[in-house]
Amino acid sequence: MDQAELGERMAALRPSWSRSTVVKLENLNREQVSVADWLALAAVLNVPPPMLLTDPRTTDPVPLPTGDVSAWGALLWLVGSSASGGGSDVGAYHDSADVVDAIRAVHDAIMELGRTTTRASGRSAQEARERNDERHRAALERLARELIRLDGAGVRRPAMDEQVVELIYRRADELGVQWFPELQPTADGEAYYRRSPSASDEG
Repeated sequence: MDQAELGERMAALRPSWSRSTVVKLENLNREQVSVADWLALAAVLNVPPPMLLTDPRTTDPVPLPTGDVSAWGALLWLVGSSASGGGSDVGAYHDSADVVDAIRAVHDAIMELGRTTTRASGRSAQEARERNDERHRAALERLARELIRLDGAGVRRPAMDEQVVELIYRRADELGVQWFPELQPTADGEAYYRRSPSASDEG
């Protein structure tokens, strides 16, 4: 993507942007970028926002308020996996990082429930079903555990539409997962997780 195209796409999200803004940013003639600009850039470039702040593919240190750290350490701090920021209240960091970790685990579990193995090299249909069951059982157990973890942290549960909730309960019943937190479906327009055709995995 060249400067003109980036400026045009950014202007659609942030009207104050233009090609000249991109040039200034690339030439380090613009010292500040707002959070809204940062998120818009990530959306336009289709990259996770933290990767615009620190890229572990480089060896350049990242200047945090408490001192320079490696790109690896800065990225882990940004995604809640390491207290590299150097704050004095490490406990508070870990409490917040636990919430991030639980949300990521809930997301991964729901995504896993939407995947089914339809065919695998050297495996029979029965073996494929057994593999699905094993993966889905583990996902359901993880989902139940992490939802309770979020409840304990006072975090609102993710919004799921009726079909997603039905899928979770149906698979829990089929696989004998006897205990599961009560789930309430959310109106379709408000649901973050919506039921779509299952993705197939041939591996």
